[in-house]
Amino acid sequence: MTIFDLIANSAKIPMPEGETADGICCFTGLRCPTLPRKDVLDKTFNKHEFLLAPDSDRVGVNVVRALSLKEE
Repeated sequence: MTIFDLIANSAKIPMPEGETADGICCFTGLRCPTLPRKDVLDKTFNKHEFLLAPDSDRVGVNVVRALSLKEE
């Protein structure tokens, strides 16, 4: 379990739209349900040093959910 899983599950963030597929998450390096990286990260994303699997073209669903959390 990753910090992204904990945040996504504890905040009860809804599942993102889009068709998921099993893959390697570029953020965590783990195999999990994912979405295409091109649909999640825009071209301005430049923090590639934070990616554990920078060559992966997938982003974990729980990473997407956690990153979508907005401060209230």
